[in-house]
Amino acid sequence: HELKYRYDQEFEHLVDRYCTYGPPDVVIEGLRKYVEAGTSHFILAPILDRERRREDLERYAKEVLPALRKMTPAPVP
Repeated sequence: HELKYRYDQEFEHLVDRYCTYGPPDVVIEGLRKYVEAGTSHFILAPILDRERRREDLERYAKEVLPALRKMTPAPVP
């Protein structure tokens, strides 16, 4: 619902193609695919429940960011 509100369009058919979401291990693996394809920079815009925002950001910082920092992008040919 947040993506629909934020971008003023339906996202159900696009979310799995363009978004990485879920528990930290799923997010890490989703981001790993981009890194393996050569991505070296991300613009991350977590969409979080207002009531859990701080808790979720702390979990993200503790679990996802360290794993992301250890990834090395594939060389660009």
